[in-house]
Amino acid sequence: MSDLVKITAYNTRAEAELMADLLKNNGIKSLISSDGSGIAHNEFYRGLSQLWVNKEDEQKAREILEV
Repeated sequence: MSDLVKITAYNTRAEAELMADLLKNNGIKSLISSDGSGIAHNEFYRGLSQLWVNKEDEQKAREILEV
């Protein structure tokens, strides 16, 4: 991935992964980064997880995720 832009952030990694899967199903590669301050609880990572895409995919990704 080249020039990355942050699309949005989610309170759990599980939410971010669901949205990353949605993007993947629409042909957009993405990256999830977490702030590292969260805790694991019942198999869900709680902490800010940011979703990133290539700059050239930004507009399409925002339309798909409605952000």
